[in-house]
Amino acid sequence: MKALRFLFSKTFLANLMLGTTALLLIFFLLRWSLDSYTFHDKQIEVPSLIGLDLEETQVVTAEQKLNWEVLDSSEYNYAFGDSEVWDQYPRAGSRVKEGRAIKLTVNPVREPMIQLPDLIEKTVRRATYDLQTKGSVLGEISYVPYIGKDVVVRVISDGEELIGRPFFTKGSVIDLVLGGGLSEQTTEVPFLGGLDLKTTKERLRSVSLNIGLVSWEESSMETSMDSSKARVHQQNPLARLPGGVRLGTDVDIWLSWDSTKWPIDTLVFPMNDTTQILMDSTHAE
Repeated sequence: MKALRFLFSKTFLANLMLGTTALLLIFFLLRWSLDSYTFHDKQIEVPSLIGLDLEETQVVTAEQKLNWEVLDSSEYNYAFGDSEVWDQYPRAGSRVKEGRAIKLTVNPVREPMIQLPDLIEKTVRRATYDLQTKGSVLGEISYVPYIGKDVVVRVISDGEELIGRPFFTKGSVIDLVLGGGLSEQTTEVPFLGGLDLKTTKERLRSVSLNIGLVSWEESSMETSMDSSKARVHQQNPLARLPGGVRLGTDVDIWLSWDSTKWPIDTLVFPMNDTTQILMDSTHAE
């Protein structure tokens, strides 16, 4: 009974209230000191860094008393330029403590280069698939007379024909020139003697003919340095063949480094056994 009376005595109740008040005071003092130490009450709104390069990012974050670090720079996002931020964490609008590091995903300094796949003589369906898997964009499709229907004859980028398998940037627009089949219309085969490979292709293209087999008399001709100096010394079909040939026909050529073999007559190639056989087979067709 004495213990029970003590619990309800004024002395116990006074001490209880005093102790409770002391505990609450200590709690609020600790919380206030902790907030002051950690700046918990001073939160900063995260700015948007998307689209900024790293120099601009440094200026913006320094003004906000924030830090930044690059989380990833391996993947190239073609919606942004080199070294530009295209993702961040925390997101813009979030509230963080002063000094918080914003993690950034940025584009690498240079966009990756990809080698053009071998598209010549491929069907349009296959060529389209190969281009898309390489990350390029299929542009315009046009047709020229060619014996192979719906196969790639030429590859164009920015108005220039791509020869071989050059490197291009991911996302480049690639135009394809496809074969439309042989035309019933005929044309005269031009004289190609003495022309280099590039000029030969241009001359044939101007009359809707295509380059066929390209043979080099000397094996050293196959290097890029030598090929620009080699000249046509034989062709099939021959120039000014009676009756001409149909549009889209292939013209085979033989190239030589030896200038003494380059024909100077604009009508007739030097005759040899190979030329005679080609003439006979052409007339037989």
